[in-house]
Amino acid sequence: MKIAYCIESAYNSGGMEHVLSLKANYLCEKLAYDVYVITTDQAGHSNFFEFSDRITFIDLDVGYKELAGKPFVRKAYLYWKKRRMHYARLKNVLDCLNADIVISMFGKEASMLWRIKDGSRKILEFHFSKYMRLMVQQSAAMKAINLFRTLMDDIFARHYDRLIVLTQEDGKSWKRFRNLMVIPNPTFMHPDRPAALDNKRVIVVGRLCHQKGLDMLVSAWALVHQSEPDWHLDIYGSGEWKESLERQITECGLDTSIRIHQPVTDIQSIYMESSILALTSRYEGFPLVLTESMGCGVPVVSFACKCGPRDIIKDGYNGFLVRENDVKGFAEKLLHLMRRRDIRKEMGKNAMSSAQEYDMEIIMKKWDGVFKSLL
Repeated sequence: MKIAYCIESAYNSGGMEHVLSLKANYLCEKLAYDVYVITTDQAGHSNFFEFSDRITFIDLDVGYKELAGKPFVRKAYLYWKKRRMHYARLKNVLDCLNADIVISMFGKEASMLWRIKDGSRKILEFHFSKYMRLMVQQSAAMKAINLFRTLMDDIFARHYDRLIVLTQEDGKSWKRFRNLMVIPNPTFMHPDRPAALDNKRVIVVGRLCHQKGLDMLVSAWALVHQSEPDWHLDIYGSGEWKESLERQITECGLDTSIRIHQPVTDIQSIYMESSILALTSRYEGFPLVLTESMGCGVPVVSFACKCGPRDIIKDGYNGFLVRENDVKGFAEKLLHLMRRRDIRKEMGKNAMSSAQEYDMEIIMKKWDGVFKSLL
């Protein structure tokens, strides 16, 4: 079977790129599928995550990222030109490729892929929550534009053979869609032993941006540090908020307590040396870091944001769910786990058990079933 994935690029360290590498590698190595990855903005960069040599990469060289910083009118005109270029080049590739299944990971091709009649079946794979665009920090004008875009999502998503979302919570937003299926992201992290949970270390893994809410985590940590000064917070990620977070950390007097690190490919070793994972996101699609850390036996404290944490975390069993934006409540749950090693251990054991639901074999069996059912 020949499968093609469409994504902007594969050189970022984000969850979507990580999931793509896991699934694409499994499909070609375990199921002997022919796998292609079609990008628009790879621009010669090396992939961040490891992809099998059997996977073929095709870059359309559209260059949407070149539009950053352009004046609005100029940007709108160039965007229109790039959209036409994108459609023409994508159609040409698909006409030649003769793929059985083509999957949009909800990039800029999502609104056009279904119109290309190359004989393949089309899948829309949604890695966010439906109303994610309205949760972004933005002006009133931009919010109106994003409301329109969200309404347009409803229109073109119906044209796909399957619409795949990641959580039952988000699935309710698309409940009138007959082509809807829920398949969560897989995790491959199942070490032989759980993390010891003895290090006085809390970790965060994610992009340094408004979405991840790390400004709220630093505020919560300021409360934690007053009572538990021996504990440290290690943040693994990069992004546009790095400088502002560093200023906030300094202003709160937490320079010796919080450290920001570059993303790493061997994240499992980081989980295994930690005792708690924190997630303060304002919104998510399916936070892979939760199932990864739980697979290593690390309990989590997370805001109950849309969407994902409510599907993954059983409050008080394998982690704690905290009301959104409740900084004080978040600090209290962190302190509770810090002070009670016995509860950390019990939750860690439960977390490791819960993570088996997202095992690669289980999730990829579902995907294999979807592909075969379409053909």
